[in-house]
Amino acid sequence: MSTSPIPPSPAPRADDSPAAAAAEAVPVAGPSFEDHLRDFWAAQRSRIVAVVAVVLLVILGKGLWEMYEVRRDAAIAEEFAKAKTDGQLRRFAAEHPGNALAGVAHLRLADEAYAAGRFGEAATSYGKAVSALGEGPLSGRARIGQGVAQVLAGDRAAGSASLKAVADDLAAAVPMRAEAGYHLASLAAEAGDAAGLQAQLEQLTRIAPQSLWAQRAALLRPVTGSAPATVSAPAAPASAAPAVTFPPPGE
Repeated sequence: MSTSPIPPSPAPRADDSPAAAAAEAVPVAGPSFEDHLRDFWAAQRSRIVAVVAVVLLVILGKGLWEMYEVRRDAAIAEEFAKAKTDGQLRRFAAEHPGNALAGVAHLRLADEAYAAGRFGEAATSYGKAVSALGEGPLSGRARIGQGVAQVLAGDRAAGSASLKAVADDLAAAVPMRAEAGYHLASLAAEAGDAAGLQAQLEQLTRIAPQSLWAQRAALLRPVTGSAPATVSAPAAPASAAPAVTFPPPGE
C-alpha cells in the first residue's frame, strides 16, 4: 500500500516571531502630559507673561494708591487740627469738600453761629455739614441743629420739615429721632395744636417711651380744664443746644 508524502511545514516568516507578535500587541504611546504642557507653553508663553505682568501691576498700583490715601488723610487731619479761626475752618472746608473733616468744620462753624444767636447762618452751616458728613451720629446732630436753627431764624415751616424728616427716619439713631420728636411736640404745644401735640407724643412713645425727651414732651400736655400749654420756641442752649459740642477755637 502506498503512503502519501507528508507535506513539509511552511517556513516561519520573520513577522511571525514572538518578538514581532509582542510588538504588535503593545499600542504605540501618544504624546505625554509634559509634551502637551510644553506645546501649550510654547504657543501661549507671550500671552501668559503679559497677563501675569498686568496682574502684578494692578496689585502694585493698588498698594501704592492705598499708601497715598493714608498719607493724604494724615496730612488733611493735621491741617484740620491747625484750623482754629472761622476763616481757617471755612477755607479748610472749601479746599476739602469730599472729606468727612470738612463736615466737622461746617459743624463747628454752625455751633459757633448758633451760640452767637446767628441762627440763619447756623442753619446754612448745619445744612452743609449734613451734606458732607453722610451717615452717622454727627450727621444726625447736624440735621437736628439745622431744623432748630431754621425755626429760630423764623422759618418754622422749613424747620418743622427738617425735624420731621429726622423723627420719621427709621434708619436714624433712636436718641436723634426722640430729640427731633420732642422739638416737634414743643412747636405743636406753642402753636396750641392739641392734635399735633398728641400725634408727636404718640410717636415719641413708639420711638423711645422711657427717654428723657419723651418725659419732657409729656409735660407739654395741657392739664384737663386748663388753657392749652404754650412754650417758647427752643432756645439756645438749654432745650435746643446740640448734644455734642466742640471746644471753642484756641483750646
